[in-house]
Amino acid sequence: MVLRGLLTRGTFLLALPLFFHLAQAAPSFSVIQYSDSKPRSLSLLPKDRPYRAFIFLSSKCPCSHSHLTSLKQLYSDHQDQVEFIGIHSNQSEDNADLYFKKQTLPFPVYRDQKKAFANHFKPLATPHVFLVNQNGTVLYQGGVDDRSHYHPDNHHYLKIALAQLAQGNPVEPRKTRVLGCPIDY
Repeated sequence: MVLRGLLTRGTFLLALPLFFHLAQAAPSFSVIQYSDSKPRSLSLLPKDRPYRAFIFLSSKCPCSHSHLTSLKQLYSDHQDQVEFIGIHSNQSEDNADLYFKKQTLPFPVYRDQKKAFANHFKPLATPHVFLVNQNGTVLYQGGVDDRSHYHPDNHHYLKIALAQLAQGNPVEPRKTRVLGCPIDY
């Protein structure tokens, strides 16, 4: 009935792109979860929480490794609102599956073997974080903190961003620099 009304008013062609835009699904990418080596389809959008943090990690980068304890704590503090997802896009790193299993991270880490996530987000180095909301909008992107290696005195960008979201505030700054090992494309 609505479609007939649109046709008679001559506005059908204007409404058609809106209809198809609303019907499009969020992109998802094929990945392999390191914990069980099984392929998965992983969406950009959070499933059951308001936010999703994509954290690009490396199995060989000392910068990435030094932030794992901090990431575990942030997960513990914010797991009710933020779904943490580790992404590993470096294909040149042998034994990454053993490394990530050994780290016993409380969140899943996926192998981005086709570099779909890396091509979508364009991370610069590891660790590089992209915090998205349920609409797929990137609310924060940047480093975990202001140094390549974790230290308690660092300026904790991700911790501040997560606290701002928990308080219902916009994230400021939305983008910070990333220090770490480059991701090989």
